[in-house]
Amino acid sequence: MDLVTAAAVAGTIIGAFSALASVWATLTQRVIDRRRVTIEFLSAMELDPELIEATRNLLALTERGELPQVAERTKGLGSNESKWVRIVLNQYEVIALAITCGSLDFKVLRRFAASTIRNLWHNSKPFVLALRERTGNIRLYCEFESLAMRMGEGAIDR
Repeated sequence: MDLVTAAAVAGTIIGAFSALASVWATLTQRVIDRRRVTIEFLSAMELDPELIEATRNLLALTERGELPQVAERTKGLGSNESKWVRIVLNQYEVIALAITCGSLDFKVLRRFAASTIRNLWHNSKPFVLALRERTGNIRLYCEFESLAMRMGEGAIDR
């Protein structure tokens, strides 16, 4: 092989390696960014006063065993009780949708909130089922339900 051919082959190999390194760096940065955004989103949730109040009230309804009745007796969805439940469920529906679309990182969410999500679904399921039946919309909170089922699969990723 002459010197010109060897230089061309070397240039091609270096160019291919550079392209691969660039793709790897881009993909790695996207993963890091998605994890960072997830952590920032979850941290902001922890400080949201409306969500904190709604969660407290939802837990109180759950402890008193009143959650299924809230969906049944709420005609216009305007009661404070229904509002509290919907604030919390809507937040987790958004999270589930963001996970599905790849905007938030599933592994980070799972490590941070798996038991919270599973318990919230378990406790709010009677409310959601009653609301689905009353409204005739079987897709209400289906993303959150799916996410809760995924949270129960296997061990927590490390």
